[in-house]
Formats: sequence, structure tokens, C-alpha cells
Amino acid sequence: MPRIARIAPAQRRKWLEDHENGQRIDQIAREAGRTERTVVEHLARARRERQEYEVTSGLLIQAYQKHYSQLLDIAEKLAQGAVRANPDGILGVADRETQMLYQGLKAHIPKNRLWREIKTWEQVSRELKEKTQELRPRIDREVRAHIASWPEVLPDGFVESLVDAVLMIAQGRESHLMEFRTEESAGTLQLLRGSSILAQGMSDQQRVEEIRQWYEQWLARLASWGLVAALQELVGRWQKARDIIQEEVAVLRLRQVLPGQCRLCPGGEAASARHSSKERGSYE
Repeated sequence: MPRIARIAPAQRRKWLEDHENGQRIDQIAREAGRTERTVVEHLARARRERQEYEVTSGLLIQAYQKHYSQLLDIAEKLAQGAVRANPDGILGVADRETQMLYQGLKAHIPKNRLWREIKTWEQVSRELKEKTQELRPRIDREVRAHIASWPEVLPDGFVESLVDAVLMIAQGRESHLMEFRTEESAGTLQLLRGSSILAQGMSDQQRVEEIRQWYEQWLARLASWGLVAALQELVGRWQKARDIIQEEVAVLRLRQVLPGQCRLCPGGEAASARHSSKERGSYE
């Protein structure tokens, strides 16, 4: 089988462009100093190369659209994860694919302040857990040491409610929005706040009111502890990091297209080489 004459790719593409613009094959052959057969063979080859390029480019466009969508989904998970402190990290216990996409997003925008704020967010989340763990047993010890005069009080529910209320105060939320309520059970009364049962077995509303006031006294006392002030400082840092994370994710979502590359980009190294080649621009 005869070999096709060696013709530069750029020359091939020029012949195809001239032919599609109306130039006859014999004219192209004469001007190039080639046989008509050579021109015909290379016109066919140029058409195949263009078709392969267009198919590949179309697939790459679709793949990049999906890739960006996956990365932006991870960014959205970061914004959602930032809503509540989590000592396990902003994404919690993530599977391998999620971790890879997270690293991919980081590779695309390595200098974005998002990563510094996530680091702060995660560190403060761990510190908040530690401080809360210190707070809970201390409140429990204090309450149980004074509970003898209050047999109706349920220590677990009482302490749990106080811890939740103190955390609300530290977060700058109004703890009084968690209303008290009284319910009747088996002919006696029980006192609740939020989902916690504070006391039960009271015979009349006066006793309910006495226990409610005792609870309020405890809450006022706890709010003055230095540990609560430390919680407030941590919560302030955590909230600042949360707000920046959510703002940066909103910016990424509105931009839609991410700069840079990562190892998950469609086509990998082959795609990167193809994008940078001079031949790519000839069919655009």
C-alpha cells in the first residue's frame, strides 16, 4: 500500500479551508506542487482529524460541566456543614470520593481564603466541644449538690436544659425563647422547657412556679461563670469563620466556572496537553 505523502497538519487544514471556500482540487495541487491524489488523500485526513477533534471537544465540554457541578456541590456542602459546629470537620466523616472532590476544589482555588477559614472553623469547633464537655459535668455536680430540697426535680433533664440554655447565651441567642410549659401526668404536674422535663410529681401550680424560679436562679448564676465567657469568645470566632465560608461559597456558586486545574479534571494530563497545543486553535 503506497504511503501518503508527508504533509504538515497546518498545511492539510489550509487545503481543506481553501477547498470548502470553493477552490478546486487541481488548483490546490498546482499551487502546492503536489499531485491531485495527494491533495485528495490529505483532504480526507483533515476531515477525519476535524471530526475527531469536534467529538473530543464536545465530550470534554460535557465532562467539564459535570466536573464543575461536582466541585460546586462540594462547595455547597461546605456552606451547609458550616451551619453547626462539628469536631469531626466541616464535612464530617466523608467518604473517599467526597474527600477527593474536596482536594480537587482546593487545587482549583488554592489561595482562596476559604481554606484558612475552614481551618479556623474546625479548630474552634473542637475547642467548643472541649469547653462544653467541661461545662456539663460541672453544672451536673453543682445542681446535684443542692437538689435535696427539690425531690421533684429530674437531675438529667434539669442539667441538660441548663447546658442548652448556657450555650444559647454563648451564641448570642435569647434563651427565654425556649418557653416553660406545664403538663398534667397521672394526676400531678410536670414542668418542661423545650424538650427537657425539668421536674415532675408536683401537686399544685405554686410548687411548679417555685421550681421554675430555682431554675432561673441557676441560669443567672451560670451565666456569670468564666467558662461561659470563654464559650462566648469561641462562638464569636466560630461565627465569623462560618460567615466567611458561606460568603466564599456563594461567590463560587455565582461564578459557576472555576479557575485552575486539579487531577480530577476531565482527560487528566492528556486533556491538559491537548488544551495547550497549537493545533487546537486551528479548528476553533
